[in-house]
Amino acid sequence: MTQVVLIHGTWLGGWAWERLVPALTDTGHDVHAPDLPGLAGRASEAGLDTGLDTHIRSITAYLDEHDLHEAILVGHSYGGLVAQGAAAASERVAGVVYLDAFLAAEGESAFDLLPWLANAFQPVDDAHPWLVTPLDPAGLGVTDPTDAAWLTAHMTPMPLATHRDPAPAPDATPAHYVYCEALPLMEGMLATADARGYSVTRIPTAHMPMVTHPDLLAATLATVITRLEASS
Repeated sequence: MTQVVLIHGTWLGGWAWERLVPALTDTGHDVHAPDLPGLAGRASEAGLDTGLDTHIRSITAYLDEHDLHEAILVGHSYGGLVAQGAAAASERVAGVVYLDAFLAAEGESAFDLLPWLANAFQPVDDAHPWLVTPLDPAGLGVTDPTDAAWLTAHMTPMPLATHRDPAPAPDATPAHYVYCEALPLMEGMLATADARGYSVTRIPTAHMPMVTHPDLLAATLATVITRLEASS
């Protein structure tokens, strides 16, 4: 049984995977979906210095606390930077799946990779300029009103430092990239995936397949995880 840790992206939490987890569990995997500090159930932990390194340390600590071995990390969007850092920092990681995620060179930030984000991000209020209010789910490709309402009801502000902080260098952990081609938000990451020698799987969804197409995503991840296990 493979231990899979799902790492959510900006404004989200472990809740974002709730439609995916049962389907992925049914494929025979032990699935974990923790909240990152400062978000969702851990929103009260948000602070001025809550950044990328905070989240990397949180995932490595989670691996230790739950005694996970040969784990596969699945990092979605911003969560890809967290997965990249955790894979380099922990010997408990056997592979990484980057799900429509950022791929950074050492020292690059999310803002470096998608410069328009710096202008799109707006503070919650004047008293909290370090907290970013969630974007409209439609901008992430979620057009179904029920799905959009569910996301809007659950999303929490994101600590700004997470997207300003430089990423650590990637290591040689086996990895695979899943590209959501219906919304070319992360198209610029494909060249990096190719340069690193990552295999790429394209799926016909927008940026939030765990919400819009959980069964398709579960089947895709099950196949990718099998490939990573064979290469590790």
